[in-house]
Amino acid sequence: LIFCGKFFDGIKEEIIDDITILVRDGLIIDIGRNIETVEGVQVIDLSGFLVTPGLIDAHIHPEFFDWKTLYTDYADFSDEWISLATLRTAQKTLERGFTTIRVMGSLSRGYGLIDVREAINMNYFKGSRLVVSPHSYSATGGHGDLSQFLNRNSKVSEVLRSPSVGTG
Repeated sequence: LIFCGKFFDGIKEEIIDDITILVRDGLIIDIGRNIETVEGVQVIDLSGFLVTPGLIDAHIHPEFFDWKTLYTDYADFSDEWISLATLRTAQKTLERGFTTIRVMGSLSRGYGLIDVREAINMNYFKGSRLVVSPHSYSATGGHGDLSQFLNRNSKVSEVLRSPSVGTG
């Protein structure tokens, strides 16, 4: 049983005072005032707080520990490193209230983002739910074509070209 001092449901543009939320087995059963409960129910008192549903970030690229080094990370680190960064991002976003993040494609060459999603779904790790497109799609020379940053070295540039980059 969660006592909310103030409650925002994300549907109506108003904040409601003194709402109670009943949760059973991780699912919300009832929301309102004067909810019937059983004796011995666990109580969480958030009467001094504003409670909202989890937030959703509908466009995120979580696969980097530091966005300032994303281009060198892509070239210097493995797909496993990218997966670890994705897991850390999912943990950080959950801590900040985002219960779901939608990954709009990755620069990784493998399917580590799917593996991170499954590990979270199987409760091996805490993190935001992931809705994942495992690979970015880009035109040659587009923002998803990181080979353009190494265009002076055509051999290395070709190696770094993602299979999801194309022309035609």
